[in-house]
Amino acid sequence: MKSVREKFADWAKIMSDFLNEISISTTFVKYEKSEKEIGNPNTAIIHESEKYMGEVFVWESRQMEYGLIAIEEPNNYVLWKYI
Repeated sequence: MKSVREKFADWAKIMSDFLNEISISTTFVKYEKSEKEIGNPNTAIIHESEKYMGEVFVWESRQMEYGLIAIEEPNNYVLWKYI
């Protein structure tokens, strides 16, 4: 059975084609350390459009963090949530 992180990664890959069609890029974050070296590894993606940057993290522990930043106003979160 797939983990929540794997299901999220599969869904994000499927959605990336649709998002690209409406000018939103998708980047999967790659870490230098292996997952075995990280206590609670995550799957992370960054979405970027002309005006906004969004980031989503899903951890092995099933926690999630997501945020939306207005690019024209650096460090200005429009939305941030940790669940």
